[in-house]
Amino acid sequence: LYFVAAAVLGTWMGLSKGYDLPLPASFHRVLFAHIHLASAGWAGMMILAVLSRLFPQAHLRQPLQARLRFAGFNIGLIGLTAGLLSGGEWYPIFGSLLAVACIWYAAAFVPVLWEFQQASDRSTAFLISSWACLAVVALIGLWLAIVSSFDVQLQFVYGFLYMFGWLSLMILGMLYRIIPTHISKLLTARGVTATAGMRRAFIKPDVQVAVLVCLLAGLAVSSFAILSQNVALFRFGWGLWLTGILGFLAALFFLGSELRDILKSRSAA
Repeated sequence: LYFVAAAVLGTWMGLSKGYDLPLPASFHRVLFAHIHLASAGWAGMMILAVLSRLFPQAHLRQPLQARLRFAGFNIGLIGLTAGLLSGGEWYPIFGSLLAVACIWYAAAFVPVLWEFQQASDRSTAFLISSWACLAVVALIGLWLAIVSSFDVQLQFVYGFLYMFGWLSLMILGMLYRIIPTHISKLLTARGVTATAGMRRAFIKPDVQVAVLVCLLAGLAVSSFAILSQNVALFRFGWGLWLTGILGFLAALFFLGSELRDILKSRSAA
């Protein structure tokens, strides 16, 4: 539903630029509503749904709090976008509610992730770091909603940490968990039973730590550079972040090579 709403609003914005179609509010407010529908509504709720399937303990242990978090998230998001689109000045109240719900989600999931961490896999560190980024984003959102909604540099940091912090770290952490499992199922279906080596080919704790350090350092340096408007420093931080992504892709490429060799030898046999 949020995806459809974001797509419709994005189409409306495109038509307004191309054919002077009137918008319900100023372009900046409509853009902010569109971004939150897509990022918090579609991407955010999708990730929360997946995490709730993989780690349901955060909801099962405290069902009432889980319902309140879910209600607070959605009421806050709908109220925020409605206020932005209607031109009302009461939207910061709902933006604050959304931010509190995000912090609450982080506080609920981090202990569960820590409890179910795997000794030979650092993917839990990615997931926990992702939640920490979301909490920081939510705190910045509270500041923007309550104190200064016109701080452009802080708005850039807000979106930067959301996209390249929470979303990226969450996706990488999930891929570290999901890819080896699916490859093991693929090989088992083809009659290959010794699949433990495939997991070790992809899950290398030292490489994972190096990737995570590069990503977090890149985020920190780039965010500071945005606030200080230092282009050279931002490029350095962005380079660190990209180095972390290249480290992940290198491990993925190595895993693909191992998988190709195994399937080739299986076909030859």
